[in-house]
Amino acid sequence: MILKLYKNKSRFNKINKTLTDELTITGYLREDLSDDGPVITIERPSGADINAYNYAYIDIYDAYYFINSKTTQEGDLVRLYMSKDALMTHKDAIMGLSGIVSRSSNKWNLYLQDSSRQTQQNQNTYILEFPESLDAMSYILITSGSYQNLTNGNEGGEG
Repeated sequence: MILKLYKNKSRFNKINKTLTDELTITGYLREDLSDDGPVITIERPSGADINAYNYAYIDIYDAYYFINSKTTQEGDLVRLYMSKDALMTHKDAIMGLSGIVSRSSNKWNLYLQDSSRQTQQNQNTYILEFPESLDAMSYILITSGSYQNLTNGNEGGEG
């Protein structure tokens, strides 16, 4: 088994973490591990400050883990209590997804209904006289949608 320890300064909910100071530990498993929350006992590597590491990768699970806590055992043994980081573990699959995002903090689509995003609708009224009489009868022509100003080519705006 290969255990890689890292220093992680990224937020827990960031998909692609920034990992530094990799420390690789090779060894054999003496106890069964849980994929979601493994507890691993390692021998403290000489010259390394194991307390500075807060993130890990376990090759047999091909998964990344947060190191939640550490306890010192007899001698130079350290017990690491970890929980799985599903975002970093499955980042390739997550980034490969496509879909319609209905809400974003800085971009939006006014064609999607969103109760927290207000839009404004203005009524435009144009009165045009017919060039000829229509036999003393009244007609009302109602249209809806955008218009094109034929004089300067603007669509949907005033010209």
